[in-house]
Amino acid sequence: MAFLLALEASGLASGAPVLGLGFGIVLWLIGLAIHEPVTGVRPWRHPRGRLPAMLSLAGHVVYGTFLGLLAVWL
Repeated sequence: MAFLLALEASGLASGAPVLGLGFGIVLWLIGLAIHEPVTGVRPWRHPRGRLPAMLSLAGHVVYGTFLGLLAVWL
């Protein structure tokens, strides 16, 4: 909701898909920053390798892009 309100207030609705992609990446970076304090595991030294962080990035990219496309549609 905050993304849609900020997009509407800024008047940048035409670039919503790209901005949504950026929003998803920013959320992923915030997740990386709080991952270790919350779980006690460093994201890049995870017991399962880097795959969990990369899958998380992929999910955030899909989410952000979809959010941006949804904003254009609305």
